[in-house]
Amino acid sequence: MAGRLCEYLYCCPYSFGFFCGRVSGGQICHAPEQLAVGTALWRGPAVHRLENDSGPVNGEAKQLSALFDKEEIVSAVEKLIQPLVEAQGLELVDVEFTRPRRGRANLRIFLDRPGGITLEEITRISRIVGNLLDVHDLIESSYNLEVSSPGLTRELKKPRDYERYKGRLVRLTTRSPIAGRQVHRGILKGLEDEEIVCLEEDGEVQRIPLAEVAKARLDFKL
Repeated sequence: MAGRLCEYLYCCPYSFGFFCGRVSGGQICHAPEQLAVGTALWRGPAVHRLENDSGPVNGEAKQLSALFDKEEIVSAVEKLIQPLVEAQGLELVDVEFTRPRRGRANLRIFLDRPGGITLEEITRISRIVGNLLDVHDLIESSYNLEVSSPGLTRELKKPRDYERYKGRLVRLTTRSPIAGRQVHRGILKGLEDEEIVCLEEDGEVQRIPLAEVAKARLDFKL
């Protein structure tokens, strides 16, 4: 099932971040001016092969994709693209891999740099990373690749993030209640002894063990 190839770029208002990529093998290819909300996707040669041979993902492809679990795929992708990303002066913020019960898997790569990443940089890296992943064939089934910036409400994943964004407003969820609640919102004061998150909340500084943090992300005042 051959389809045209169309590249497009746009900004998703829901994430306040940039997406870019390519989509191919489909029957419909939208022009840039038609795209308002959604995700930009790159479907590599693996998708073309599956579509040409058997259409949607079949049982054999699912068995192949199961050779790697999600964590192994994420780890392999990180190791593969980290040198490339750093060589471009960018930061690999996060890699996510999801496999829904139906349809294609999704590989999301988040990139950034101090001062913010440009749409042109996202465009260039998405093409390079897409080709690199196709060559190494880490994912044995069809999948969508999404490369984007983390946006204004980026998630804090690594210990260094708590120092990097010191002084910023953050929203933090803990695994168990601390000071009577699990959701905290305040000014990030940094990381103490590399294991205690210091958060100024309602005029008081809360000290929250990093191990108790279930999710933390930058926030902003409306």
